[in-house]
Amino acid sequence: HQTVASPLQVEGTATVASLTVQLSDAGGDVLVTVTAQPGAGGRFTATLRFATTAAGAGTLTLFDLGPGGARQDITQVPVQLSD
Repeated sequence: HQTVASPLQVEGTATVASLTVQLSDAGGDVLVTVTAQPGAGGRFTATLRFATTAAGAGTLTLFDLGPGGARQDITQVPVQLSD
């Protein structure tokens, strides 16, 4: 797992109009949530600023919202949080 620290910059491409990027700790507590708006070619950049009380496992989750606000197209990446 890649070790991440704040601020964490997430870059990529997406085929949706709006993308949610969320970082949570091993207990499932959400540390930060940001919304990215892909531009030309679907490219996006999101900067996540967060605080954690201790180093440990975490999960970076990316998704878009479908009808009724349901999460869809979910991608999860395991990370190691640095304190």
